[in-house]
Amino acid sequence: MNFYTTRNLVILALVQIIVITLGVLAAGTCWKCMTQFNMVGPLRELELICDFGWLAFALPIIWVTLALWEFRRETEDDTRKVAHILAGVLLVVLLIYGSWHYAISPWVRMMSWGGGLSA
Repeated sequence: MNFYTTRNLVILALVQIIVITLGVLAAGTCWKCMTQFNMVGPLRELELICDFGWLAFALPIIWVTLALWEFRRETEDDTRKVAHILAGVLLVVLLIYGSWHYAISPWVRMMSWGGGLSA
């Protein structure tokens, strides 16, 4: 079974884009609630993600460009192709970790303080 197809590379790039989009939206929601209710939290990091998170879209574009370029080469070296796939999966894992650490985790902590925002 050959995982290295154009379809699978594009699906992996779309997953990367979805993770970035959800991370930026979660950071914006958390930042809005923290500023609205004057709560203490990582406002500087959230503000940076809200303002400049769209720049992270360059990562999937660069990755899929390099992976498709490797796909079009006429070599039989599968180790480079596997390295590109693993780099794409690693990028997804790092994006999920970053989204959790900087956007979702502050939101969970904020909602758990004093029973949520209804206090």
